[in-house]
Amino acid sequence: MVTTSTPAEQRVMLQNISWQLFENLLAEMGENRSTRLTYYKGKLEFMIPLPEHEKANRRIEAMIVALVDELI
Repeated sequence: MVTTSTPAEQRVMLQNISWQLFENLLAEMGENRSTRLTYYKGKLEFMIPLPEHEKANRRIEAMIVALVDELI
């Protein structure tokens, strides 16, 4: 029997973060970042998703772009 393991996504949670700092981080990191940021009531979570999740997102994005191109 062969056992394989899948690396887990990586998450970091910070507390007592201001909204202004969150906005500054978003601006500094730019649009094309792989890290996901979530902010809720002073808590900031950084998450780096697994590559498998990103592949699915890119496929869905490509389908939406193709649909919009056809409808225009």
